[in-house]
Amino acid sequence: RLLKRRLSNYTQFWNPTRPEVFLDESYCNEHHVANLTWLPVGAKVERVTPSGKGRRVYILGAGVIHYNHAEAKTEDYDGNVDSVLFENWFYKLCENLHTHYGPCRIHIDGAKYHKRNVNWAPNSNAKKEEMRRWLLQHEHAFDAAITKAQLYAIIKEKKADLLYATRIIAEGFEHEILLTHPYHPELQPIELIWGV
Repeated sequence: RLLKRRLSNYTQFWNPTRPEVFLDESYCNEHHVANLTWLPVGAKVERVTPSGKGRRVYILGAGVIHYNHAEAKTEDYDGNVDSVLFENWFYKLCENLHTHYGPCRIHIDGAKYHKRNVNWAPNSNAKKEEMRRWLLQHEHAFDAAITKAQLYAIIKEKKADLLYATRIIAEGFEHEILLTHPYHPELQPIELIWGV
């Protein structure tokens, strides 16, 4: 099904009708060095490296496939990647893509910060009090003597469908989101860039 959706965007000459954007992230430690190095035979070189891994540098990137050979820009973030940081960066990306390319298809993987659900509801492992609070906030009536299992049954019936913040952001700029299947990095061409 995903492959059929992906191929529907291409003309008979394999040009995308909407620009294709492939998004991913990676990281590197500040003091990273390879364990082994090639040296000429007989060379005596002592490697000087700081102790410890150093700070982790996060790299967020997006590559655009567009028949006009457009340029893509990237930004580096130093710190932990979470949904707030990612969504701020993603908003700017969507804004730039819309300005320069119009509506695009954006391919992203299933990282948890790509899929922050804005229609959050307690799951079956949530505490009973948390379930009660959610039902009250959403104006759903229930009996005070109800069990946790019964509370969860009401929640399952009343909760809204999943709605990801990234999808809301993208649709605000007329973009379409395609989520890559888990454990299939070969469906994400930008993975080849990280491998270089």
